[in-house]
Amino acid sequence: MIRIISIICLIFLNSCDYSPLYSSSKDLNFSISSLQITGDRDMSSYLQKGLSLYENKNNNNKYKIEINTSLSKEILVKDKSANTTDYKLIGTAKMIFIKYEVDESDKKSREITFEEVINIKKDTNNFEQTTYEYISKINLAEIILNKIILFLNKN
Repeated sequence: MIRIISIICLIFLNSCDYSPLYSSSKDLNFSISSLQITGDRDMSSYLQKGLSLYENKNNNNKYKIEINTSLSKEILVKDKSANTTDYKLIGTAKMIFIKYEVDESDKKSREITFEEVINIKKDTNNFEQTTYEYISKINLAEIILNKIILFLNKN
C-alpha cells in the first residue's frame, strides 16, 4: 500500500513540472568570472557550492566576487542563576563585487553586506544543541545565498 502511494506521489510530482527555485539559470542574466570566499567554514562552503553553479557562463553581466562570512553568537536571556537560556546567531556576508558591463575595461565596483539573525533556545543536551546550531548556520547561509543571487540578478 505504501509503495502504491509513493509511486502515485512520484508520478504527480513529475507531471506537475515541479522544479526547485533557481534550478535553471535561463532567467538569470549574470555569471561569475571569479569567486573567492573566506570566513566561517560552514557558511563559506555552502555559499561556494551555491555560487559555483553560476561560474563561467556566457552572459553579458560578469562579476568578480569576494565574500567574507562571519557568524557570531550573542546572549539574549539569562535565568536567575546566570545561565544562558536564549541566544541569537547572526550570520553576516560582506560581499565586494566588480561588475564587468561589456568587456573587461568597463568596471563597476561595490560593496554590500547581507545579514540574517536566528533566535535559539538553549538545550540541555549538548549534542542536540550542537546539531541544531549547525542546521541553523546552514539555514542562515541558504537565506544569504538566495539574497546574493537575487541581488546579482537585479543589478
